[in-house]
Amino acid sequence: MYTILTPGQIKVGLGCLASLKDIVAAYEKDKIFLVTDEGIRHSGVLKKVLEAADLDTERIDIFDQVKPNPDIATMEFCGQMAVSNDCKLIIGLGGGSPMDVAKASAILPPNGGKMRPLL
Repeated sequence: MYTILTPGQIKVGLGCLASLKDIVAAYEKDKIFLVTDEGIRHSGVLKKVLEAADLDTERIDIFDQVKPNPDIATMEFCGQMAVSNDCKLIIGLGGGSPMDVAKASAILPPNGGKMRPLL
């Protein structure tokens, strides 16, 4: 038997960007971890999200190495980054792959940092 601790909130859909500033305000700005992919970073979407949330790349940790159909090693590495940087809020930005990695990053630390036991 396994116990999986899940994140406190997952917000999806229209209006998420407008509510992000209020969500972020409840956390220390240097304890925020954003998970995305290179396409989102280079498209300008990341910049818009950071502006809407009143964040800048100097104060938060960004993992933009998510590839399509991410593997377990990527999820575990990303989760380890969130732990080592003492992140308190994880933001997933993008399609299914960045969202999956962000969710894994949130559940792995309290579950020993390894994905295999959770499969």
